[in-house]
Amino acid sequence: MSKINVLPQRIADLIAAGEVVERPSSVVKELLENSIDAGATQITVEIKKGGNELIRVTDNASGIEHEDVEKAFLSHATSKIKTENDLNFISTLGFRGEALPSIAAVSKISVLTKTPESKIGTRFVIEGGKKISLDEMGTPDGTTIIVKNLFFNTPARYKFLKTDRSEGNYVASTVDKMALSNPQVSFKFIRDNRIVLQTSGDGKLSNAIYSVFGKDFLETLIYVDLSIKEKKIYGFVSDPHKARKNRSMQHLFLNGRYIKSKTITSAIERAYEHSIMSGFFPACVLFLEIPFDDVDVNVHPSKLEVRFQNEGDVFSFVYHAVKNAISAKLNSNLQIDSNDIFINDDIDWDPVKSLDLSHFIDNKKTNVFYEKKDDEENTEKIFIEDGASQNQNFIDIFDFSDEENDFSEQEPTFFENVEKDIKYIGEVFGTYLIAQINNEVIIIDKHAAHEREIYNDLIENKTVEKQILTAPVIINCSTKEYDILLENRAVLKKSGFEIDDFGQKTIALRTCPAILIGEDLSSAILEAASYLTYDKNTVNDKLEWIYESIACRAAVKAGDSLSDYEKEKFVKRILNKGNLEFCPHGRPIYLKYTKSEIEKLFGRII
Repeated sequence: MSKINVLPQRIADLIAAGEVVERPSSVVKELLENSIDAGATQITVEIKKGGNELIRVTDNASGIEHEDVEKAFLSHATSKIKTENDLNFISTLGFRGEALPSIAAVSKISVLTKTPESKIGTRFVIEGGKKISLDEMGTPDGTTIIVKNLFFNTPARYKFLKTDRSEGNYVASTVDKMALSNPQVSFKFIRDNRIVLQTSGDGKLSNAIYSVFGKDFLETLIYVDLSIKEKKIYGFVSDPHKARKNRSMQHLFLNGRYIKSKTITSAIERAYEHSIMSGFFPACVLFLEIPFDDVDVNVHPSKLEVRFQNEGDVFSFVYHAVKNAISAKLNSNLQIDSNDIFINDDIDWDPVKSLDLSHFIDNKKTNVFYEKKDDEENTEKIFIEDGASQNQNFIDIFDFSDEENDFSEQEPTFFENVEKDIKYIGEVFGTYLIAQINNEVIIIDKHAAHEREIYNDLIENKTVEKQILTAPVIINCSTKEYDILLENRAVLKKSGFEIDDFGQKTIALRTCPAILIGEDLSSAILEAASYLTYDKNTVNDKLEWIYESIACRAAVKAGDSLSDYEKEKFVKRILNKGNLEFCPHGRPIYLKYTKSEIEKLFGRII
């Protein structure tokens, strides 16, 4: 067995730094927590080159006494815990005392600080954990901490950092979360000499959300507010029809601290069950307050994960609060009286009945008329009234001239050129088209079929017809979405979407695929951002997925109103084309039943 050695303090500090200081955003998080715990009402954060070159955090808080400044950089030195019992009632954001010494171990730090009672302030300089100087100095009340050259003495850690833009976005995300969780504090964030965030600090959560995410996001939110005994939840969740393809806009705070919790996330998403499509997720900015001794925040050094004493109580409480809020928004009869809420330990209890969403489903109708000219036997003239853009793409792919749609000249397919034998029967459920071919009945999913047809055209042509937008579409993004979209600008351009950086986490969409005019372009871009997050995908994989998304959005939808003439032409077109058995997502386009199979079902034959 090797000899056991007590590690030198410098190595111990570097190990602690490895747990606490992962990247520049980790430094910003720890410094902001200290400022807020010290009572700051104004905080300015400045970074350069993603925080790798410079991080400066200035506050107007209580400051540090001259004799305590050097002590603050000793391991496990803290003003927030004095006794063992304090661990059961942790109300501050930081409390362990590793933050400052861990940061100092891997950077060059200058501290300027002064308490209101002191006549003069203090300047302390420490590099790589080693004291350089401690002097008296004139400085305003509060504390400024300047961190330079992060990881200058740990190159192995430095080389794993991402680009300056990516690291800067991590910092921006951290500042956003702090601003949301502390609307009573005025935050200013300066990134490479440009102010990218400024909040009012007036204590109103809605104003903080407006400053961080913008007006468009704020207008999609539903207010949540519920108190039962010692538990309270408040904040906002998104309208069901404004759900997203990922969880990047879910922001949860427990007793003022940003957290991630499978229990709370599951409760929120269960509340939306039957209200949003599968694969979509609600956005939220929610604050949960429960007694400090009912939660353990000391689970991980980052304090991101927490453990509840009674997971079932928390799940049930959050579920009912969110369910009640969205039910009220949808004018449902399922509003829940808080006096009737039963809290127990069973997470898997029966959910309440699904909501009736029929009153907000968009069922636009299209009026299409066909006029046959006397001198042109098979030429149709199409007139489309206003409001028909929903079905325009479906109509545009057809040329109603029989001369150009001569299926008999096409390459043989799985139905072997049977146009003359196809008999269009009708449509059921506004979704499925029914046809008969000799002794077979064919049921076609019109959306899946049209989606595959558009997708094939995009893949075969390898180009997308672009439409320049009269006015750019300005899209508010999360920090992660913003970064991913800019990194994949070339891929998006190949698929018809040209974007520009509009600043402050917004994207300006300049062009779009022509077949998507009239569709929700903002949603299309954010959905693309969700997929593009997966870095392992190749350029071709990304393009094919975006083509799938374009085809899905452009294709005729279930419930869309089409004329019998359109349906019949569509059925014949689909059944005489090759490579149309499955949609791009793998679902079957049609089902086929023979006459004998149907007769067996009715007992006519055995």
